[in-house]
Amino acid sequence: MHDYQAVETLVEGLAEALGPFDRITRVRIRVSPVYSADALEQAFEIVTKDTPLEGAELLIEGAGEQQCASCGARWSPTHEDVAGPWLVCPTCSSRAPIEEAGVEVLDVVGAPALKHVP
Repeated sequence: MHDYQAVETLVEGLAEALGPFDRITRVRIRVSPVYSADALEQAFEIVTKDTPLEGAELLIEGAGEQQCASCGARWSPTHEDVAGPWLVCPTCSSRAPIEEAGVEVLDVVGAPALKHVP
């Protein structure tokens, strides 16, 4: 459910800030591993219906590489590595608190607004 709420907030903010665009065609975001990419994509399709973002491509990037403080393993965490408020090392199963649980907009591509000629 938090995936859906995150997408709602994202779409509302983008729709309010269209600027010189009639519609948005692509959005690239970086997300914390607390979010499921599949759930975000499904929510994006539902939430953007009948908005200037309908049909836009959603590109999702993970939060980046993590290093385990216990064993030193490095990996790119996904939703599968999350257990409650913890990120679980896939090598040694030690836990670390999730430091950031947000959605960051990296890039937005839109179709320019058409100027009306009298």
